Order: sequence, then C-alpha cells, then structure tokens
Amino acid sequence: MSPAPDGRIWDSECAIVSIVGGGTSFHPDPAKVLLVASTFPPVIGGSATVYERLCHESAGAVQVLTASHSYRDGQEIPGWAEFDRRATYPVHRTRLLRPVLSDAPQGLISKVQRYLVGDRRIYAQAFSAFQRILPVVRPGCLCLGELYSLRWLGRQASRGLGLPIVQYVHGEEITMGGGSRHYMWGLNSYLSECAAVVCVSSFTRSLLIERGVDPQRLHLIPNGVDAGRFCPGPRDERLLAKHRLQGRRVLLTVGRLEPKKGQDTLIQALPGILARCPGAALLVVGDGSYGDSLRRLAADLRVEDSVVFAGKVDDGVLPDYYRIADLFAMPNRVAENGDTEGFGLVFLEAGGCGLPVVGGHAGGVVDAVENGVTGLLVDGKSVSAVAEACCRILDNPDLASRMGAAGRQLALGSSWSERASRFRSVCQGVARPAGA
Repeated sequence: MSPAPDGRIWDSECAIVSIVGGGTSFHPDPAKVLLVASTFPPVIGGSATVYERLCHESAGAVQVLTASHSYRDGQEIPGWAEFDRRATYPVHRTRLLRPVLSDAPQGLISKVQRYLVGDRRIYAQAFSAFQRILPVVRPGCLCLGELYSLRWLGRQASRGLGLPIVQYVHGEEITMGGGSRHYMWGLNSYLSECAAVVCVSSFTRSLLIERGVDPQRLHLIPNGVDAGRFCPGPRDERLLAKHRLQGRRVLLTVGRLEPKKGQDTLIQALPGILARCPGAALLVVGDGSYGDSLRRLAADLRVEDSVVFAGKVDDGVLPDYYRIADLFAMPNRVAENGDTEGFGLVFLEAGGCGLPVVGGHAGGVVDAVENGVTGLLVDGKSVSAVAEACCRILDNPDLASRMGAAGRQLALGSSWSERASRFRSVCQGVARPAGA
C-alpha cells in the first residue's frame, strides 16, 4: 500500500469504492439482512459455521451472498451447488468476492498492474452480483463477514446506497493487522462508518476498544453450538476400527492444521503423555498446509504409531469423532504473525458431546472454556504444561466426568437460535426503515 495523491492510504480493496459506478434502487425490509462472506459451507471452518447457523436459524430473514470458488487457490468449491439446493434459506453465489491469495507483487508498478489487470475485474464482478440481488433480498442492512477483504463493499454500500453496515469481527483480523500502520489506519476509519460491530468474544471486544472503536457500537454475541447434534452418544466401533483406535485412550483435536491451533505442541507432548498413559493416541481431524510438518514431527519423535491423521471429515460425521474420544485438546496460541483464535467453536462442540477439554490461554478461548470447570486452560506454547493438563484429566475419571457434564451444560445454554435472535436484533436496531 502507498499514499494516494490526496494523502489518504490507497489499497486495492478500498480503491474500488471510487471506480465502481452505478447505483440500484430497492425498497428495504428492516427485518431482512444480507450477509456477505467468502467463507461459507461447504467450506469447513469456525466462521463458516457461524454464518451458516445465523442463516439457518433465521427462517429466510438472513440471506447470504458468497462465492462458488475458493479465494485460497481459485478452484471451485466441491459440493457448493448441492449444499445450496439443500439449504433452508436462499444462498446467492458469485465466482469470487475477493482476489485469489498470491505472493505480494514487488514495487508500486507491479501492484498497480495486478490491480488493474486482475483485482479490479474481480471486485467489479462481485459488486455487480451484489447489485443484482439487492432488489431480491431487499435488506434493511448489510452484514459483512470479513473485515479487511470486504470493507470496500461496506464503504460502497454505505456511502452510495445508504445501507447501514454491521461488521462481524472474530479477533484474528485485528491481531494480524496490528503490525501495519496503514492497515490499522484504514481499519479504524472504516469501523467508524459501521452502524454496529459484532464481536464473538470479550477478547475481541477489548481489542476493538483499545483501538478506539466506540463501545456503544460493539455487540458481544459469542458463538453458539447445536447441542442437539453435538451431544453424548455411543462410540462408533466402525470409526474406531477404521483408524485402528480400538482399546486406546483417544485425545482428539479438530481444526485446520496451522500454527495457531497448537497441534505441534500436542505431538511434542505425546511422549510425556504416553509415559503416564500408555496406549493413548492422538487423533488429528482437519487438513491444511501445516500437515506435512506435523507428520515429520511425529516421525522425528517416533510417535507416528500413536498419531492418526484423519484429514478433513464430512461435517455430518463430526459428532461421531467427538464421541470416540476421551479428551479434546487444542492448545491454541498466538502465532508469530499475530494470528490467534477469536473464540474456539470446537470447544463448545466437544463440550456438547460431554468431553472435557484442554485449551490454550490465548485469544477468545477464555470465553469458550471455563477454566477448571469445563476443562483446563494452559500456556499453549508449553509442552510440559500441555502434557500435564492432558494427563491430569486422563488419570482422573471423576474429574473428566465432571468437566464433561459441565461442558454439556455450557453447550445447552449456548444455542444458535438464541445467538441468531440476538444478531437479528442488532441488525434491526440499525436497519434502514421501509420506504427510506
């Protein structure tokens, strides 16, 4: 990014505001919300789950505009058309809402060329799709599910169309941008234009207050869980046999394979866990670019026979994976680039299935885990602390049972229907009136 001629910070995401032309007219319905997010099922992930549940629980009052292709590699998202056909709410898709991730070009000329040749076209197509569906949805406000890559749309919709903007913030967007003065300048400027900002944890809310966002516009809505689906049940013997886990004590971790999740610390802790709990095994569910490094680490530590990499699993069978486990562990931490967990939805899912949990004392996980009640929070960078916490629970069946029961109660009090109701109340509170 570089200064524009008028002294403002110029970047491709924001510059689209000045080049996308054409307005649209529609009669808003204050009860309706258009949610825009690149990350949406069948893509698997915490934020994708959040947005899907908000739509599902809102009986059509919340509709979504999302992408049919992944911004990570530009490839078509497998199964998106089938997912949309089964959805209980309208799903609108365009090819991409943001440019595909790639290495940053070197030098101002290269950046401008990439923007003019590629990025500008993608933004224009995305805005065209947005304009086409506005008269169909007739939203009273626009909710954006990505802070950095979609704020251009927020500015255009707010300034050009008069649509109030509700911005969803998870947390890592703030911590990862903290090292860039230009990014944070643009961020604060944009957030000052939003009618409301939804925070998924007290951690996220505190980050925004520290950066000068008006607390009156911040709304804390923690993530929820479907406690009817994520619930205790019998172990699936076929699943145990598939992964050769019969007769073993199973530690489960679920999530994208990346440094902030702490899967490497779990593997490093495994020799110490095995010394106290012989026959234990670590089941790793998820995929990601960190996978090869984790497999090498398990081999280097000679624990590869006690680590099972299940890869990405279908969302429909995910509860069965929780049910075959004795303990859920994700020793999350703040990664070197500032990335961290904004909440930690998997802890609620595990608790819903009656599992005690071990998490990292970082980010918004402190809102998802009641330390000493539903599980234990430790330093996610400490191998010895992670090993000790896991062994403490595995060695004490009564403690594990109490924590699992408390986790189930926390899940029962964290329904998506209640979270979606709160979300719609926030949106209706700022919505553009009918006929305005």
